[in-house]
Amino acid sequence: MTATTGWTRLARSRAAPIVVVAAVLAVYLPGALSNGLVSDDLRFIRNNAFVTNPDGIGGWLALLWDPRTVDPGSPTGIVRPLRTLEFALDHAWFRLSPTAFHVHSLLWHALASVLALRLLRRLVKDAGAALAGALVWALHPMHTEAVAWISSRGDVAMGACVLGALLFELRSEGKRPWLGRSLGLLLGLVAMLYKETAVVLPLLVFAVRLAIPVAGATSRTRAALRRAAPWLVVSAIYLVFRSLVQVGGTAHADTFVLGGSTAGTFATMFRGIGVYLTTAIVPVTPAWDWYLAPATSLTAPSVLGWLVVHVALIATAVRLRERRPLVAVAVCLFYFPLIPVANWPFALGIPTAERFLYLPLLGLAVLVARGLVAAPRATMTALVAAGLLGVAAFTATERWADGDTLIRHAMDHGTSARAHATLSADLRARGVGLRRGVRDRAPQDRPRARAEADRVLEEALDHAHQALDLWHRAESVSHSTSHPVVVPHVNAADLCLSLERPGEALWHAELAIAAGEDLFPESHFNRARALIRLRRGAGALRSMERAVELGFGHNDPASIGVFRNAGELCLRAGQYELARVAFTAAGDDGGRGGSGLARVEREMADILGLPEAPETRYRKELVRLANGTTRVSVAAAPGSHLFAIHGEAFRGETEAWQRAVEALGQDEDGSGTVSLPVSRFWRAICLEELGQDDDALIAFESIGPVGDSGLDAERIRMALGRLRSGCPAWRDRGPGPR
Repeated sequence: MTATTGWTRLARSRAAPIVVVAAVLAVYLPGALSNGLVSDDLRFIRNNAFVTNPDGIGGWLALLWDPRTVDPGSPTGIVRPLRTLEFALDHAWFRLSPTAFHVHSLLWHALASVLALRLLRRLVKDAGAALAGALVWALHPMHTEAVAWISSRGDVAMGACVLGALLFELRSEGKRPWLGRSLGLLLGLVAMLYKETAVVLPLLVFAVRLAIPVAGATSRTRAALRRAAPWLVVSAIYLVFRSLVQVGGTAHADTFVLGGSTAGTFATMFRGIGVYLTTAIVPVTPAWDWYLAPATSLTAPSVLGWLVVHVALIATAVRLRERRPLVAVAVCLFYFPLIPVANWPFALGIPTAERFLYLPLLGLAVLVARGLVAAPRATMTALVAAGLLGVAAFTATERWADGDTLIRHAMDHGTSARAHATLSADLRARGVGLRRGVRDRAPQDRPRARAEADRVLEEALDHAHQALDLWHRAESVSHSTSHPVVVPHVNAADLCLSLERPGEALWHAELAIAAGEDLFPESHFNRARALIRLRRGAGALRSMERAVELGFGHNDPASIGVFRNAGELCLRAGQYELARVAFTAAGDDGGRGGSGLARVEREMADILGLPEAPETRYRKELVRLANGTTRVSVAAAPGSHLFAIHGEAFRGETEAWQRAVEALGQDEDGSGTVSLPVSRFWRAICLEELGQDDDALIAFESIGPVGDSGLDAERIRMALGRLRSGCPAWRDRGPGPR
């Protein structure tokens, strides 16, 4: 009995699936038993209250129809209800045991590997070649991310369901063909609810149907197209469901455009798919969420080279679809699943990632199996190759042991925007911890401990800036409005606040808001904190209210602190109505001064008790305005534009701010009723709140010496500092990537 005969007998026996499962477990189980939660596992699982406590927030059914349950911190773009439901079930059964989560994902991959074996058996008709091809697919090193990363549960579960659906489609002939077809269509819809990549199932059905002979004069192509038609209905149902429940844009980043244009997107992805093709054939050390330098022109030599390769492969598949159908099947299975991740027409915000190869590698498995049919004596060679692939995959899983190892690996094998952003967040947590520990040090050691904490925070800020720089290079823009930049901007804002640079913090917070629309409450929270440091109570109150509206905890101690501080600033500025709102939101917490609302009423009563005099009339009018006993408009009595500033304008109405700017501008020609410094001060504040920083800077600089005008000199100083500096690390950026 030759080795080849023994291998063939094994492949034909019932032990073949056991061999595949054993190989998968041998490669991945050690990592599953030792690896922890890394990177996105934290945001999708540990820090996701919908997963850890579904009964307390929305209920279990919300996991199926509300995409905000996928990632509460980034509630846009991801519609994967079944993955989130599985995470919640895992947590209900096993709490936060990383081993249980990893083993669950591994079982999905083991099932997918067995189904891949069954699919190859039907396509290739040679048991030995099919087993070899299945092992190549199951143990390919480029599967490491999908199998070893808990957050990629959607990939392995979707892959298993897609393979099952394809098998049902191929078995839907016989006595009850409708049953197999119905089960396949249902399983296809389940696959899409695990991950949206499965929406290409109609194309995959077309691909595998090319391998099935048809009777009569009908061509394989026409028969395959007819069989794929019902699957279009399933994809349409999923897309309708997605459009109904979608929060925000239809992808991770609506405005994310590789290379700065549609042409740049295609050029970059021609190269990106070339990288996928290369690593599928010659696996190299994979890098978590690769950063792919953008291409801006379709005429670049590297782009043209890969374009020739892709066209040649696709043309070969078209030409051989009838005579050598398995070659066409292999090419189609590789290219079709890459369509949804090509960043066009929908942007992902991720140029390339190794987990995107989970389905495309089926094409390689088909090609390997087809090649072994022509050279059956090479089967043992293929087995050895599969074993080597398994060893490589086993080695690669070590990098998923913890977050530090993962990030270090990514940084060692090329640059990665997400790695920089993650490292920034980790260093920020470390730096904040060091800051808190300073007070526990001996007095003589505190300066050194604080300097070390500041060094770590500065390093974290530098990584946040590098992440932003890489995203901007990918888009070929100087400032991005895409969702991928939100996290590094939020981190940078928090870091700048820790480093006592509120002007820079505000700069980052406002860019995070511009990029994340109204989907990320942390951006508004950081803006409120920065405005508190800049002594802008009214704006801070407005931002904090918006953060709470978007889901930031109203009773969170951080929220209470911001509301209380905003109340203090509004009270100091005579904005009594706003002070009441702020202290009420803080639970009537006025800090060490006692009841905030009582202090507001006390100060207002003191003002009303002052003697009638020109210098007190304005302050009394403000109190009456807050009490609702005075109603003024900009066109009313002298000084009424100042009432507008302290009244409706501070509620965030842009038109009111603009009217106040126009009214205050009248004072410049001598027709105003207040001194020029006072008029210019409030006009500068209005312009600053409107976001017209250039005009605000001119207005603040024109105030001149404060003298005895009663103006807040510190407020002016901080505003000038912010408006003049911006973010030093980005001040000199020109258009386009650096």
